[in-house]
Amino acid sequence: MGDYDNTLGFMLLGTFINTFLLGLVSYQFAVYFASKFNDPLWLKLMVVSLLITDFFHSGSLIYLCWYYVVTNYANPGVLTHAYWPLPFTGVLTSIAAMITHVFLSWRYYSLTKNVYIYVFLLCAATTSMALGFTTGIRCWQLGEFVLFLEVVGVITGWLVCQAALDIIIAALLSWTFFMSRTGFHRTDDVLKRLIRGSIQTGLLAALWSIGDLVGFLVSPESWIYFFFATCIGRMYTNTLMDTLNCRRSLKVAISGTRDIETNDAYQLQATTTQSGPIRIKTVTETVIDAQELNKDLQHIHRDRDSEPDDNKFAAFSVH
Repeated sequence: MGDYDNTLGFMLLGTFINTFLLGLVSYQFAVYFASKFNDPLWLKLMVVSLLITDFFHSGSLIYLCWYYVVTNYANPGVLTHAYWPLPFTGVLTSIAAMITHVFLSWRYYSLTKNVYIYVFLLCAATTSMALGFTTGIRCWQLGEFVLFLEVVGVITGWLVCQAALDIIIAALLSWTFFMSRTGFHRTDDVLKRLIRGSIQTGLLAALWSIGDLVGFLVSPESWIYFFFATCIGRMYTNTLMDTLNCRRSLKVAISGTRDIETNDAYQLQATTTQSGPIRIKTVTETVIDAQELNKDLQHIHRDRDSEPDDNKFAAFSVH
């Protein structure tokens, strides 16, 4: 191995992967703004904030590579000093994580109306962001890589809290979708897709955070932890944007119609019931423009009307 494989090598590799991910999320941003979703202003501001954070962070990483590899090509001693884009990666990653966690927590609340868990998730997200800010600012103040071990407790708390929150939110959403099965094949297929998406996106970000932590604890003298740290923010952006952009394809899947330009919400009429510890919305589902199912639906509706209210179907919302 070369002299700089464990330092500049990991930095360059992480920057390359981050730039690739930036291209993916840039496409998702373009799709979102082109789709003209009827989203509230606060949600649009979240998206814009993520866009600004992602591009600023990715630009600062490219500048960091230029600083170490080009400007200080003949000055290897500079590798003992943490230039500002490196420690502030923690700050910018925490912003992306906070935005995504708040959105997913709100999504869970809108499905279950469970105030206690919602407040817990918001407090955990705020704590994680505070620890991330503390990590970035303290590392910037210390300046030297060898001194980063002085804040190992804060770094550990930040990454553990962040990864744990990813797993908790993924588990809560997956459980909510699982308990919201309707008995309709088309709706249940959509729920399966939502469960799979919640698990994949949540666990991916959690695993990357754990990789960042393990890399720092096992090999603090190398920059392998920075390889993981560079990409975490884009993964959070991908989670949020994928959740927002998939609404139309899911609407097509659940309604059976291609006329989806007028409304971004699923056509479900909801009431509320209690299912175990989670408060679930119950609905009567209407399948639109599905002539081939008319006869089956007539039987379903007759059977449904003859059953007690407690047998109504559970449903979900994607906001």
